[in-house]
Amino acid sequence: MRSESLTKEERQLLHEKLDRKSDWQNARHRLAELHDQIAARRGGQPLDLDTEDLVEQLHQMREERTQQLMDACFPTT
Repeated sequence: MRSESLTKEERQLLHEKLDRKSDWQNARHRLAELHDQIAARRGGQPLDLDTEDLVEQLHQMREERTQQLMDACFPTT
C-alpha cells in the first residue's frame, strides 16, 4: 500500500505507531545498557533479594497508597 492512498488521518496514525515502536526500541536499548552497567558495578554478582520480604514491602506500599487514595476521595471531615 502506498502512503498516497492513505488519508491524512491514516498517515498520521501510521507515523504515530512507527514512532512508538522506535521509542520502545530506544527504551529497550537503554535498559540493556543500564543492565550492563549494573552488572559490571556488581562484578557480575546477582542481587541477593529475599522474595518474601519484597512481597511484604510491596503489599504494605499498596495498602498505604490505597489509604491515601481513600483519604483523598472520601475525606472524613
